[in-house]
Amino acid sequence: MGLLGLLRSHGPFYYRQGRGFQIDLAFIRKDHVITICECKFSQSLVSSSIIREVDSKIDALKKIAAFKKYTIQKVLITTHGADDAVKRHVFFDVILTLDDLFSMFD
Repeated sequence: MGLLGLLRSHGPFYYRQGRGFQIDLAFIRKDHVITICECKFSQSLVSSSIIREVDSKIDALKKIAAFKKYTIQKVLITTHGADDAVKRHVFFDVILTLDDLFSMFD
């Protein structure tokens, strides 16, 4: 994903004020980009409901003063991939399966 040398911080992100939200994995980068990884483990393809879920987290993240000037890169990591509706929507910048991740280490 082109993160080598760009990382300022990484890990899960929890925000507890207001309604609160959790991001499975976030990479806060020196180039003012936050790469948000939503991880979904299921026996089927991820459906388009994931878009609303992640979009609401991004809206909440952009309201935090420290992140207002950041660009958001959206990554979906799934067990088996996403259905056609998710792919057609072009909401996620990157969609990876576990096979994709494991092949990076071969």
